[in-house]
Amino acid sequence: RKDAGARLVHAGDEVPGVLGPLASLLHVDTGVQQAVAAALGDVADAVVVTGMDAAMQAVVLLKDEDAGRAALVLADAPKRPARPHVRDAGQPLLDFVRCDDVLEPVVEQLLERWVLVEDLRTAAELAVHHPGLSFVTAEGDVLSHGVLHGGSASAPSLLEVQAAYDETTTALERPLMMRLRRGKLAASAGVASGNSETMEPRSASACAKARLRAG
Repeated sequence: RKDAGARLVHAGDEVPGVLGPLASLLHVDTGVQQAVAAALGDVADAVVVTGMDAAMQAVVLLKDEDAGRAALVLADAPKRPARPHVRDAGQPLLDFVRCDDVLEPVVEQLLERWVLVEDLRTAAELAVHHPGLSFVTAEGDVLSHGVLHGGSASAPSLLEVQAAYDETTTALERPLMMRLRRGKLAASAGVASGNSETMEPRSASACAKARLRAG
C-alpha cells in the first residue's frame, strides 16, 4: 500500500517546507481524540506544509514517483475575518485542541464550526437552531450540514495512535525521572555525610592543639 504522507515527511530537501503529519502537531485532550478525528475527516491524516509552493512541489513529487495521494494542510493559510458564534450552541471542539502558534490559523479554520455534544439527539436539536454549525460526539458520530455519519468504531485514526504513543511515552518516562531524582538526592546525602565525617577529626585536632597551647 502506497503511503504518500510518509514519502513527503521523509522528502527532506526535495520538498522544503514540510512540517510533518498534522496528527503529530496537534495536542488533543484525552477522550476527545475520536471526536476531533471525525471532525477533521481525511484531513486528520494530512501532512502540514508551509506555503503554496511547497504544496505544489509535494504534489509534483507524488505524481512523478507514482507514490499515491495525500492531503496537504497549508500552515500559513490566510485567517478568516470572523468566526461563527459556536459557544452559543455548546462546547467548541477547539477548546480541546492545542498546537504551535504557526498552526493556529489553519486549525481554527478546520474546526471553528464544530461543537462537541453528548449524543446525536442533542446534535439534532441544536442543528435546528444553528444550521451553520457541525456537531460531533466523543465517540465520533457526526451531524454536519444535513449529513449524519455514525456507527461502530473502525480502525483507530492517526490522531488516536499518536495520542496513545504520547501517553505511553509519558508513562515510561515518569518512573525513570523519579529514579533519577532519587539517585541525585542519595548522592547529595552521601556527599553531605562524607563532608561531616572529614570535618570532625579536624575539629578534634584543632581542640587538642588548643589545649597544648593552653598547657
